[in-house]
Amino acid sequence: MEITDRVNSYWFKVKDDAGRTGYVTTQNQHIKVEESSSNSNVQNTSDRAKNIIEKGMKYLGTPYKFGSSRSNTETFDCSDFVRQAFKEVQELFSRGIPELKPNM
Repeated sequence: MEITDRVNSYWFKVKDDAGRTGYVTTQNQHIKVEESSSNSNVQNTSDRAKNIIEKGMKYLGTPYKFGSSRSNTETFDCSDFVRQAFKEVQELFSRGIPELKPNM
């Protein structure tokens, strides 16, 4: 069984040898997790997602404006809101987030 994703603090998404996917609890009394390179990638992805959400949360309540200006954070349209959160997270990492660089 391979953990393919940590959905939240309660559930892992898993895949068995036959390719079937499912969910199992993260509670350690029910599952034993052995660290592997793929599991550390899941944790890195989870940490990045948490950072992006954390950055986006500080803009909750910012007014929506269709076609808003990317030069400030006074208003956002949907894509600018997402872009700003990703942009701020990228700045946290000295090496950046390679997946984001082509679009930034």
